[in-house]
Amino acid sequence: MTKRLYYDNSEIHEFDSVVEGVAPPSADESRPAVILRETAFYPTSGGQVHDTGWLTLEGAERLRVTEVADAEDGRILHYLEAPPRLPVAGVRVRGSIDPERRRDHMQQHSGQHVLWQLLSSFTGCRPSRSTWAKTIARLIWRRRR
Repeated sequence: MTKRLYYDNSEIHEFDSVVEGVAPPSADESRPAVILRETAFYPTSGGQVHDTGWLTLEGAERLRVTEVADAEDGRILHYLEAPPRLPVAGVRVRGSIDPERRRDHMQQHSGQHVLWQLLSSFTGCRPSRSTWAKTIARLIWRRRR
């Protein structure tokens, strides 16, 4: 299970970790993914989209993290833009999150809760699901019973 550093500090943008495993491209997933011991990268979850950024290996090679997702077993998958070679388990990495994207998504997510409460109190409906991204926002409402 990956330790989630963002639970303790939502403002963390850089961190050190160790590669626990690597998921090479497969028939089901064309992109490779890295599993870290701990991470500050937020995965897509609860209506908030994932962080992006970089992993820097010990030898200064940089790998672009393009998507972050939860695995069913509690690990977090860091999907990579096609690197020339994949890191191996045990390699130390430095994670760097795109701070502007993180801040934007945190503000949108907080604003979503304020908007939900306001609209809910005036309409008598309650939100049942939402998706917020840079170019689209979607709210699904259900009438209260």
